[in-house]
Amino acid sequence: MRSPNVGRRVVRHLLTGVPVVLVLAVLSAAAVVGIVHRPPAPLTSDDVAAAGLGASEPPAPSPPRPTATDLDQPPAELVGAGTYATATVLPNGDIAVVEWVRTPRPSGSLTLSLPLGSPPGGAAREVAVVTADGSADGPTTVTSSGTYLPARASTLFAASYLLKGAARISPSSQTRALIRPVALDLKTSGRTGDGSRGPRLLRIEAGEVLALACAIPGSEETLTPCGVSGDEGWSVELGPDDWSTLVAAQVELE
Repeated sequence: MRSPNVGRRVVRHLLTGVPVVLVLAVLSAAAVVGIVHRPPAPLTSDDVAAAGLGASEPPAPSPPRPTATDLDQPPAELVGAGTYATATVLPNGDIAVVEWVRTPRPSGSLTLSLPLGSPPGGAAREVAVVTADGSADGPTTVTSSGTYLPARASTLFAASYLLKGAARISPSSQTRALIRPVALDLKTSGRTGDGSRGPRLLRIEAGEVLALACAIPGSEETLTPCGVSGDEGWSVELGPDDWSTLVAAQVELE
């Protein structure tokens, strides 16, 4: 019968045979891995499934898409020239956006684009733009920018889309996210910069909106608090010449 001390001697022999340099290299690599900061990745459907978000109930449906008939009765909030948008953050981190645009004079196009400072990989899908004459011609997916041409110049547009890739999950909570941006930038053809196109009002809805922040074009890395919280939730109003301002929201997804 072999003595139990034999096994221990073999283990000691094997350990003493491992080069000290190799052990230090392994420990050093482990230390480096432990201190390297990795920014949170964009929220994907796999992340949602792994975290169990929305597992107990189906995802919230997208808001109804405006049609040419709906343009006969635009939202009451759209008074005069300007825009009115609702951005609804869904439990999976996508944002369903519907935005109404009224121009001071007939416009022959509407252009939607990702704001400067948006994270890479973002895109708007299921994009639709309508006027009183029906659907405007343009792409159904926007990864940079897309221009929509109505059959005739119009003073009233309605755009709807699903914005993906804008959510960043908080490292401390799988249900808290930074949404950046909450909506696409937009512009119409015709003269701008004279204040005549009116304000842009964005209303943000989610499981819970915690705060809003804005970044002025040209300084997209610096977010400053903006917007107000009222009886109908959080909203922010951008001036006639500030439509391109990137708006971000900190939200609870559920």
